[in-house]
Amino acid sequence: MDHPLHKAVANRIAELVVPDIKLVRDPACGGAQQIPLFVGKRKARDTRMCCVDLLLISGGHVRAIVEIEETGFLPTKICGKFLQAGLADHFIHDGTEEGPLPYAKRVLFVQVLDGSACLKDGGRKEQQARLIESEIRKLLPLRGLTDYKLLFVNGPGDQVGLDAVGIALDVALAEPGNQPDREFRMHKYHEAWGQVLQSSNFRLLTIYGKTFENRTSGRFPKTCPLDLRKSRLQVSRMLATDKHGY
Repeated sequence: MDHPLHKAVANRIAELVVPDIKLVRDPACGGAQQIPLFVGKRKARDTRMCCVDLLLISGGHVRAIVEIEETGFLPTKICGKFLQAGLADHFIHDGTEEGPLPYAKRVLFVQVLDGSACLKDGGRKEQQARLIESEIRKLLPLRGLTDYKLLFVNGPGDQVGLDAVGIALDVALAEPGNQPDREFRMHKYHEAWGQVLQSSNFRLLTIYGKTFENRTSGRFPKTCPLDLRKSRLQVSRMLATDKHGY
């Protein structure tokens, strides 16, 4: 079975995160292994909580977890996978030389939903999703999980949505005070913002740890690259803030 959105999300994340972050993919995302999460360091059926689509690893620790859903919007599936990943605290696989890899002190859990499959005109699924995201964030930290995002991507061709996922992860994984890291990110952010600002379907974008909405008037947010603030597309309303900022 083909999973085009899984592969598109994985490929864009690989392009936007810094090179020292290892991206582990399950078969749906173009990888060759399952990605099981366990409670503790013992690999067994009774300690295995779930398998996820993508893991981002750095310094021998799990830094971020990504789960992608292409078939629809099911709150029970969204909340269930979040809780299973929250109960776990190690990634264990025979293919890792380091052995059991624990969660880092800060772990971001991202769930990506296919908006083209579940968002209908006049429906309330997007509002329900924002409510679920808000309520889950109130529960954090939940053992190893310290941050959570729920993002819509309108199919594998939605470059704006894919950029939002990749950059949200990259911001969360940033190492403060690392100048080469900062320069790499700025280059990627300029590139991504350029694509976003040229897009005709730009509506909502979560980037730089904040969510912005496209309007016809207003000033561009100060968090955007300086040379892009005078673009014809401008942002007037900041919808939500996040504790991760660039």
